[in-house]
Amino acid sequence: MEKTIKIFAPPTIKICSYLILFIPLLLIKSTFFPFTFPKIIFFRILVEISFAAWIFSTIYLKESRLQLRETWMLLLSLFVALVMGSMISGVDIRNSFWSSEERMTGVFTLLHLWAWLTILSARFRQWVDWKKLLLLSILICLSTEAIGIYELINIKRLDHSRIYSTLGNPIYLGIYSALNVFLSIFLILRNKNIFQSLFLTLFILFSLSMVLLTGSRGVAFSLIASIIVLFLISFLVLSGKKSKFIVLSILMFIFISVTASIIWLDTKKGMEWGQKTLPLPLTRILYNPINNDRFALWTIGLRGFKERKFLGWGWENFNLIYNKYYDPIFKTDLREPWYDRSHNQLIDILALTGIAGFLSYIAFWVALFYALIKKLKNEIEPRKRCSIATLIALFVFYFLQNLFVFDSPVPLIIFYFSLGLTHFTVTEEQKESADKKKLNLQIKKQNIPDIAKKIPATILLFFTIVLSSATIYYCNILPLQKNMLGLEAYKTISSNFRKGLELYRQSLSSSSFTNPKIRNELIKSVLLNFNNQKVLKEDLKIGIDFALQESNKNIKEHPHEVRYYLASSMLYRAALLYDLTSLDKAEELMKKALLISPKRPEIAEELKEISRIKSLYQQNQQIRSSLEKKG
Repeated sequence: MEKTIKIFAPPTIKICSYLILFIPLLLIKSTFFPFTFPKIIFFRILVEISFAAWIFSTIYLKESRLQLRETWMLLLSLFVALVMGSMISGVDIRNSFWSSEERMTGVFTLLHLWAWLTILSARFRQWVDWKKLLLLSILICLSTEAIGIYELINIKRLDHSRIYSTLGNPIYLGIYSALNVFLSIFLILRNKNIFQSLFLTLFILFSLSMVLLTGSRGVAFSLIASIIVLFLISFLVLSGKKSKFIVLSILMFIFISVTASIIWLDTKKGMEWGQKTLPLPLTRILYNPINNDRFALWTIGLRGFKERKFLGWGWENFNLIYNKYYDPIFKTDLREPWYDRSHNQLIDILALTGIAGFLSYIAFWVALFYALIKKLKNEIEPRKRCSIATLIALFVFYFLQNLFVFDSPVPLIIFYFSLGLTHFTVTEEQKESADKKKLNLQIKKQNIPDIAKKIPATILLFFTIVLSSATIYYCNILPLQKNMLGLEAYKTISSNFRKGLELYRQSLSSSSFTNPKIRNELIKSVLLNFNNQKVLKEDLKIGIDFALQESNKNIKEHPHEVRYYLASSMLYRAALLYDLTSLDKAEELMKKALLISPKRPEIAEELKEISRIKSLYQQNQQIRSSLEKKG
């Protein structure tokens, strides 16, 4: 059995990890949220396959076992555990576990990211393996950026507008490109191949321009700050006078150039030139006013924290905080009616996981930087010291940009990939030959029970395959099918109401985390067809009843989400066509919603509309009764 595991498990793990790096290119347009939903679905499938293979290799191959000695990894594991605790004690467990199809960053995905980090740390212990992974990540990033340039040039986007490629959001693309810039610098410093270094240098220049073309101020300034940190650390750790002079010269050039450019572009003449000449993304970075919605959202997040201080509201539940603490005074600052993030990762973590989760998260970052600085001090070779400084700068960048945005799928994948690289870097020994002997001796002396002898291989294999297959199908493939079927229903119902309803029924036939989104689309579809003369009244009644049934399921599953109450209320207003008591039901729902979110204008407007319709209905009834008396 051990020979079979050696043949199949390690290659499976490697192939899955390589395929994960291709995920930024994945785009399935036949799904709702095609830029995020399918990416995480396939990421989870690949992690589940590789995790099953790793479990087997851990049991049967001692060299695959991971000893969790790194403090930062233990603290990250503690943070994940506290996130799970916040989910259990939180307000909406379903939403915490699964998240929404738009975000896909729930506890379930977080566990997969943690599992992938564990696999990377356990299986990828040689520089040759990491070199291949890094090159692949950079090539995939280059391909993603090339699609962005194609998008800019060939899809009628010649107005210098922001690009987002296959990631769906310019900010995500900017973060992804910036992370790969640091990975490229790391590879240049660790690799002595001149041609590869030349290619990587060109890639860095191209990616830096891509960051600017995404037009994200937070990403751009975080990148500049972290590059300055990189050169500053390199200056401090290098010993040669010539090396110090070169690094200091580059650092001063960057600092003076950036400072002088910003000062001049802020003058009247510079502003006129910049607004006329520079591409729109650059003018957005330089001249757009700071969004006040960030400050309003941070205020709301902090108010939420004060109510639930210890374990918070539960992962992914910022929308509930927003509903409860929304205030009309923020109306002029907020650009959208609904928010599910505070646009500050630290405030999100504080409000959603409480002080316990927040402190563990900060402790993780402190331990991570401490481990890298400790390795930096112990390293002798200058190029390796600078490569460690590059990792420090990478994490400085990621931490800084998260003060203005939030974690998203593709940047998260590369972040955890970088953590895996960090584990390799800080545990890498300087004397490989001597350390290999020590490592083999440690493996032989490991006090780990020989599980392989206690559990028959066939039974273990059977349960692993069954459990993995069930998870892959029910948690990933089935939701993907339902999502695609829901989009097909949405596209069909406007031309064929009956067929569209039937497709919605199929999509909602069983439980899935995709159901809330599909139910919302069903409600929209039915309401949009309310005045469609081609739709028979009988079919419309069936559609309204079905939509109400599903909408009320949303309320039952997520009783603190105000949007679901509003959706049901609008359906009840539509049901007045055949149910005279429907307005009372709508009013009752809105009164419940008002308790959840006392100051939301949408609830007040809906109550006014219900009152107006009731008044009109009563007037019509009075006119009808008076006419009947006269007749």
